[in-house]
Amino acid sequence: MILTDKLKQVILHPPVRDIRHQTAYYPSSASCITVDPDTGLRKAIGSCLRKQWYAIKGVTPTDPGDSANQLKKEMGGVIQALIEDKLKAAGLWMASETRIWIPKYKLSGRIDSWVWDPKTLDRGGAKVPIMVEFKSTGRFQEPGTIKLSKGKLLPKDEHVAQVLPYLDFYSQYPGYFHGEPVRCIVFVIGRDSMEWCEHVVFLGGSGHFGMPLKEEDRYAIVQNQAGTFQLKYITLKGIYNRWLQLTEFLRQKQIPDRDYELQYSNDKLAKLVGAGQLSKTDVGKIAKAQKGDPEGKGCWLPKGDWQCGWCDWKTHCYQGIKHKQPDIIAQEQPSAGVSTPAPVTEPIGET
Repeated sequence: MILTDKLKQVILHPPVRDIRHQTAYYPSSASCITVDPDTGLRKAIGSCLRKQWYAIKGVTPTDPGDSANQLKKEMGGVIQALIEDKLKAAGLWMASETRIWIPKYKLSGRIDSWVWDPKTLDRGGAKVPIMVEFKSTGRFQEPGTIKLSKGKLLPKDEHVAQVLPYLDFYSQYPGYFHGEPVRCIVFVIGRDSMEWCEHVVFLGGSGHFGMPLKEEDRYAIVQNQAGTFQLKYITLKGIYNRWLQLTEFLRQKQIPDRDYELQYSNDKLAKLVGAGQLSKTDVGKIAKAQKGDPEGKGCWLPKGDWQCGWCDWKTHCYQGIKHKQPDIIAQEQPSAGVSTPAPVTEPIGET
């Protein structure tokens, strides 16, 4: 190999590294907790609190991933720049990488782009801006996020959660939007097919569109070519409460519980089978394992959450715990996004 070794070295160990200490929370780490209606089990959406705790505490990652995975993450920024060039040519681009700061939650964010609503440009008069967040994904995740699949067409829940703080921040400036709702387009594009889908996200609740009366009533609404969907399980209150909980963990110097599992218990596997949430292949493997181990003393199927499987701190988090490694190879790695917002100077909790 002529180039490979040097390329891998510079990708995994760049000559210039951002080693600043994290001193704020980021919208890209937004999360909330709900209950899966099909299984009755607790379900996390978005970033694990323990993972965020490790990052803020400066714990050295034990599983940073290989060069291919790192390039997938960086590809999001490349695709964003490409689409922005086309938006500029169309006369729609307004701005990029604008920052927000919400002191109450120590939240520092950076919006990918702003565009002008083409409808307001065509009719003349006041121009109305719309936020845009770019997300790229692999071919296994295109069905259901870019293309209609089994009656479903929605962005990933975690991507919806990430934009709610932006919508909340700008809902206090209704004059910017001239009577239109505050909106953010989650622009999902396939890295392989280069097909895309626009999902328009705004806040619903007790008031009019982006201006509900109470924080606890504010939830996500998504519009796309398949219709309008109310995601009442993704709420501002739920997202903000998670960061308040993490702040308390940091102050008490206590590590949060894991929000995901590297290996599902047999009881959970059985509930997933009953809810129809596993593939026919997995169901067949479990049925075969149950015949040989009806009491469930062993592991029926090596399977867990990809959030644990791809976590930079997987080994550190699970050290001392013996388990069979789940099959995560066929599962799609998290969608590539854009660069993490630069931190601000006010510290989080007690670090």
